[in-house]
Amino acid sequence: MKCIRFLFLLPLIIFTSFFFFSGSCDSESMPNSYITFTLDGQSNSFELGLSDIESEAFGNIASGNTILLAAGDDTGTSTIPPDNCVYIRILSTNPGTYTSAFDSILVFYYWENGTLYYPVTPLVDQTTTVTVDTIDAVSGSIEGTFTAYLHSGSGTIEKMLTGGIIKLKRINDESFYQWP
Repeated sequence: MKCIRFLFLLPLIIFTSFFFFSGSCDSESMPNSYITFTLDGQSNSFELGLSDIESEAFGNIASGNTILLAAGDDTGTSTIPPDNCVYIRILSTNPGTYTSAFDSILVFYYWENGTLYYPVTPLVDQTTTVTVDTIDAVSGSIEGTFTAYLHSGSGTIEKMLTGGIIKLKRINDESFYQWP
Protein backbone atom coordinates (compact mmCIF):
# COMPACT_ATOMS: atom_id res chain seq x y z
CA MET A 1 0.00 0.00 0.00
CA LYS A 2 2.84 2.40 0.86
CA CYS A 3 4.48 1.61 -2.47
CA ILE A 4 1.32 2.54 -4.36
CA ARG A 5 1.03 5.89 -2.52
CA PHE A 6 4.68 6.62 -3.27
CA LEU A 7 4.18 5.86 -6.97
CA PHE A 8 1.16 8.15 -6.98
CA LEU A 9 2.99 11.00 -5.18
CA LEU A 10 6.25 10.75 -7.13
CA PRO A 11 4.84 12.16 -10.42
CA LEU A 12 3.07 14.92 -8.48
CA ILE A 13 6.33 15.92 -6.74
CA ILE A 14 8.26 15.89 -10.02
CA PHE A 15 5.55 17.91 -11.80
CA THR A 16 5.37 20.64 -9.13
CA SER A 17 9.17 20.80 -8.83
CA PHE A 18 9.43 21.41 -12.56
CA PHE A 19 7.17 24.47 -12.34
CA PHE A 20 8.91 25.79 -9.24
CA PHE A 21 12.40 25.64 -10.76
CA SER A 22 11.43 26.76 -14.27
CA GLY A 23 9.70 29.86 -12.86
CA SER A 24 12.74 30.85 -10.83
CA CYS A 25 15.29 30.54 -13.67
CA ASP A 26 14.38 33.49 -15.87
CA SER A 27 17.62 34.40 -17.64
CA GLU A 28 16.24 37.63 -19.08
CA SER A 29 14.45 39.00 -16.06
CA MET A 30 13.94 42.75 -15.91
CA PRO A 31 14.73 44.81 -12.83
CA ASN A 32 11.82 45.87 -10.65
CA SER A 33 11.92 49.54 -11.62
CA TYR A 34 12.83 50.90 -15.06
CA ILE A 35 12.03 52.96 -18.12
CA THR A 36 12.78 51.28 -21.45
CA PHE A 37 12.57 52.69 -24.97
CA THR A 38 13.97 52.35 -28.48
CA LEU A 39 16.20 55.10 -29.90
CA ASP A 40 17.85 54.86 -33.32
CA GLY A 41 16.95 51.16 -33.50
CA GLN A 42 18.67 50.43 -30.16
CA SER A 43 16.85 49.23 -27.05
CA ASN A 44 17.64 51.19 -23.91
CA SER A 45 16.84 50.34 -20.30
CA PHE A 46 17.29 53.01 -17.64
CA GLU A 47 17.18 51.45 -14.17
CA LEU A 48 18.98 53.86 -11.83
CA GLY A 49 17.66 56.61 -9.60
CA LEU A 50 19.42 59.47 -7.83
CA SER A 51 22.16 58.87 -5.29
CA ASP A 52 20.57 61.08 -2.61
CA ILE A 53 16.92 60.03 -3.17
CA GLU A 54 16.56 56.38 -4.30
CA SER A 55 19.04 54.02 -5.95
CA GLU A 56 16.49 52.52 -8.37
CA ALA A 57 14.47 54.34 -11.01
CA PHE A 58 11.41 55.78 -9.28
CA GLY A 59 8.16 57.69 -9.45
CA ASN A 60 6.41 59.78 -6.84
CA ILE A 61 3.71 62.37 -6.29
CA ALA A 62 4.96 65.86 -5.44
CA SER A 63 3.13 69.21 -5.38
CA GLY A 64 0.16 67.75 -7.27
CA ASN A 65 2.41 66.29 -10.00
CA THR A 66 3.34 62.76 -10.99
CA ILE A 67 7.14 62.60 -11.25
CA LEU A 68 8.87 59.77 -13.16
CA LEU A 69 12.66 59.40 -13.29
CA ALA A 70 15.12 56.81 -14.56
CA ALA A 71 18.85 57.23 -15.16
CA GLY A 72 21.04 55.24 -17.52
CA ASP A 73 24.61 54.31 -16.68
CA ASP A 74 25.24 57.02 -14.10
CA THR A 75 23.39 58.61 -11.21
CA GLY A 76 22.93 62.23 -10.44
CA THR A 77 21.53 63.93 -7.37
CA SER A 78 18.47 65.99 -6.56
CA THR A 79 20.43 69.09 -7.66
CA ILE A 80 22.47 67.71 -10.60
CA PRO A 81 20.81 65.56 -13.31
CA PRO A 82 22.57 62.41 -14.50
CA ASP A 83 24.25 62.62 -17.92
CA ASN A 84 21.74 60.07 -19.28
CA CYS A 85 18.19 60.00 -17.97
CA VAL A 86 14.47 60.34 -18.64
CA TYR A 87 12.50 62.78 -16.46
CA ILE A 88 8.74 63.12 -16.88
CA ARG A 89 6.51 65.48 -14.90
CA ILE A 90 2.74 65.36 -15.36
CA LEU A 91 0.56 68.07 -13.85
CA SER A 92 -1.87 65.44 -12.57
CA THR A 93 -1.91 62.59 -10.10
CA ASN A 94 -4.39 60.48 -12.06
CA PRO A 95 -3.92 57.76 -14.68
CA GLY A 96 -4.57 59.01 -18.20
CA THR A 97 -3.01 60.01 -21.51
CA TYR A 98 -1.01 63.23 -21.55
CA THR A 99 0.51 65.00 -24.55
CA SER A 100 2.84 67.87 -25.29
CA ALA A 101 0.28 69.28 -27.71
CA PHE A 102 -0.83 72.82 -26.95
CA ASP A 103 -0.67 72.67 -23.16
CA SER A 104 1.87 72.49 -20.39
CA ILE A 105 0.45 69.51 -18.51
CA LEU A 106 3.38 67.31 -19.64
CA VAL A 107 7.08 68.03 -19.15
CA PHE A 108 9.33 65.46 -20.84
CA TYR A 109 13.11 65.74 -20.61
CA TYR A 110 15.67 63.32 -21.98
CA TRP A 111 19.35 63.85 -21.21
CA GLU A 112 21.88 62.08 -23.44
CA ASN A 113 25.55 62.53 -22.60
CA GLY A 114 24.65 65.73 -20.76
CA THR A 115 22.63 67.29 -23.62
CA LEU A 116 19.01 68.12 -22.79
CA TYR A 117 16.28 67.16 -25.28
CA TYR A 118 12.62 68.16 -24.94
CA PRO A 119 9.46 67.96 -27.10
CA VAL A 120 9.34 69.60 -30.50
CA THR A 121 6.47 72.05 -31.04
CA PRO A 122 4.03 69.34 -31.97
CA LEU A 123 2.66 68.51 -35.33
CA VAL A 124 -0.28 66.12 -35.39
CA ASP A 125 1.93 63.07 -36.00
CA GLN A 126 4.84 64.25 -33.82
CA THR A 127 3.22 64.71 -30.42
CA THR A 128 5.04 63.45 -27.36
CA THR A 129 2.54 61.26 -25.53
CA VAL A 130 2.72 59.61 -22.11
CA THR A 131 0.00 57.21 -20.99
CA VAL A 132 -0.11 56.39 -17.28
CA ASP A 133 -2.09 53.22 -16.71
CA THR A 134 -1.39 52.60 -13.02
CA ILE A 135 -0.60 54.76 -10.02
CA ASP A 136 -0.47 52.54 -6.96
CA ALA A 137 -0.02 53.63 -3.36
CA VAL A 138 3.49 54.30 -2.03
CA SER A 139 5.68 51.16 -2.37
CA GLY A 140 3.50 50.03 -5.29
CA SER A 141 4.19 50.98 -8.88
CA ILE A 142 3.54 53.63 -11.49
CA GLU A 143 3.22 52.08 -14.95
CA GLY A 144 2.56 53.26 -18.47
CA THR A 145 3.93 53.85 -21.98
CA PHE A 146 5.29 56.74 -24.05
CA THR A 147 6.50 58.02 -27.40
CA ALA A 148 8.60 61.18 -27.58
CA TYR A 149 9.72 63.47 -30.41
CA LEU A 150 12.55 65.62 -29.07
CA HIS A 151 15.07 68.33 -29.96
CA SER A 152 17.84 70.21 -28.16
CA GLY A 153 16.90 73.68 -29.37
CA SER A 154 16.98 73.23 -33.13
CA GLY A 155 13.19 73.10 -33.51
CA THR A 156 13.42 69.93 -35.62
CA ILE A 157 13.24 66.37 -34.39
CA GLU A 158 16.65 65.12 -33.30
CA LYS A 159 15.58 62.17 -31.13
CA MET A 160 12.60 59.81 -31.34
CA LEU A 161 12.01 57.61 -28.30
CA THR A 162 9.54 54.92 -29.29
CA GLY A 163 8.03 51.88 -27.60
CA GLY A 164 8.60 53.48 -24.20
CA ILE A 165 7.61 51.39 -21.18
CA ILE A 166 7.38 52.82 -17.67
CA LYS A 167 7.46 50.50 -14.68
CA LEU A 168 8.63 52.42 -11.65
CA LYS A 169 8.56 51.87 -7.91
CA ARG A 170 6.51 54.60 -6.24
CA ILE A 171 8.57 56.12 -3.46
CA ASN A 172 7.34 58.41 -0.67
CA ASP A 173 5.38 61.44 -1.81
CA GLU A 174 7.18 64.79 -1.91
CA SER A 175 10.56 62.98 -2.16
CA PHE A 176 11.56 64.64 -5.42
CA TYR A 177 10.02 67.28 -7.68
CA GLN A 178 12.40 68.69 -10.28
CA TRP A 179 15.78 70.12 -10.95
CA PRO A 180 16.11 73.90 -10.58
